Amino acid sequence: MFSMLIQLPLLATFTAAAIYSHDVDLTLAETEKQTQAALSSLDDPHGARSVQLWNTLGTIHQAQAKLAEAEQDYRRALGLNKALPNPGKADESSILNNLATILQSRRDLKGAETLFRSGYAVLKENNLLDTPTAGSLLSNLGVDLEQQGRIAEAQRAYTEAALAFDHSHAADTADFAAFLSNSGLLSFEFGHYAEAISSERRALDIQDKLPFVPRLQRAYVLNNLGLALMETGELAEAKACFEKAVDIERGAMPGLNRNLVETMNNLAVLEEKLGRYREARQHQLDAEKIALESLPKNDVVLANIWNNLGLLSALQKDFKEAQRQYEKAAGMWLETLGADSPKYAATLSNIASLESARGHHKKSQEIAAQALAIDRARYGNDHPRVAADLVNLGAELFYRKKVEQAIDLLLQAKSIQQKEFAGGSPALARTFTNLGVAYWRAKRFAESKDSYESAIRAYGSMQGASAPHFASCLHQYAALLRVMQNFGEAEQAEVRATRQDVQSVLQGQPASPEASVIQSRTERHPTADSFDQQSAFRAVQPVPAALSSLSK
Repeated sequence: MFSMLIQLPLLATFTAAAIYSHDVDLTLAETEKQTQAALSSLDDPHGARSVQLWNTLGTIHQAQAKLAEAEQDYRRALGLNKALPNPGKADESSILNNLATILQSRRDLKGAETLFRSGYAVLKENNLLDTPTAGSLLSNLGVDLEQQGRIAEAQRAYTEAALAFDHSHAADTADFAAFLSNSGLLSFEFGHYAEAISSERRALDIQDKLPFVPRLQRAYVLNNLGLALMETGELAEAKACFEKAVDIERGAMPGLNRNLVETMNNLAVLEEKLGRYREARQHQLDAEKIALESLPKNDVVLANIWNNLGLLSALQKDFKEAQRQYEKAAGMWLETLGADSPKYAATLSNIASLESARGHHKKSQEIAAQALAIDRARYGNDHPRVAADLVNLGAELFYRKKVEQAIDLLLQAKSIQQKEFAGGSPALARTFTNLGVAYWRAKRFAESKDSYESAIRAYGSMQGASAPHFASCLHQYAALLRVMQNFGEAEQAEVRATRQDVQSVLQGQPASPEASVIQSRTERHPTADSFDQQSAFRAVQPVPAALSSLSK
């Protein structure tokens, strides 16, 4: 369910406020006219004031999604500044920062990095590192490095950005809120969801105290908070965050549809987690339509959507359509991000799950192992994505009757997840459920019972836990109890499971996927279909929104 960070330009300046805040009278078009009039009335069209106005005009055009015009404005400002007898160093750094964000939006990450580092060098040479401008530039550099997969360097950039904001006493600004949100994304990227939630909440708190906040900036932070909440199982609050963000983004001006597409994708992921497949598919189809009409044909957000449409098709047993969508997504990942991308690994996990559903378990195991290798190379051994890969690989070993090997992988996954999900999560709940199935197959009934009970506690601790998956776990637990001749407890578990099934029907969700197998009163083990692979929950691709701060 995770992804590399995708940069979304955001203007943390008064120009952005003019477009996104209802509390500001000036519209962006009016601000553009005023800036152009100011340029026309200058006594010296080549002076320092001209530099600042051209830079400001660039931020306005970038807010209007007129990227070519914005780039021309920034380059003109840069040229004018260099021609001055005493070039403004702060202005030069500001312009370089803004110009770099244009390159970032075009995925020219190396080119953007060069400009960010040039701006940093200017600040360092002129003892300007303890300024908000330095904090914004370093935060943007961190995002850029993160997108390139250079995580250690990104962490250093974020650390320096934090110091710059602290030393400049700018901890109550929109730029600092953007920095917090971006640093929260780094925590999200590494599976530290509690830290991510804390950072995003701090960003929202700062925004609440400001006289005005660019509305899209608030939408970005809400989106990022929703992602982290979704991973910790706080689904009701996550849904509220996504819906608020979508409402804001629907009111954004034309040319900024990518933000809306990405949040709709994330809302669809959440609906899928809740078992509301019809709603999830509609969100994805709406997002795909907007993306195809307004975004470049090779925009990676389309691969996210295709991957998720494939997942929904697979969940509804339309394997042919699932295969078609997965192949489109995988091709896009390879074209844009390469074969070592975690996003490509996520789609591989879904393809492995599809092969497993077709009974091709050896092939599925090979593909799942490939996904695990990619994620381990990127994140090391203790990341929740690696845990999800271990569960998927364990599933294939289980299907191939290598039960003890499957249990070993599941225990590794559980250890990773318990470190991050102390309060419970969908991932941990499903791993416990799978351990229950595997222990049962190995006739280790006491351990199976303990695992199911841990899964039930994990589901019970989550807001809006998926009723179908919870019900499935309860049905399996009841069946195990009957095998162990604990008939009274089994009856109680069945009653609880039936309540979850009813809740599913009332909410328009599918029935529990294993209920037809497990409800039997005979002493039978769950079939292989009862093993709850994590690819169906892990490999969908939510999209974090990284914020870039532009300077006037």
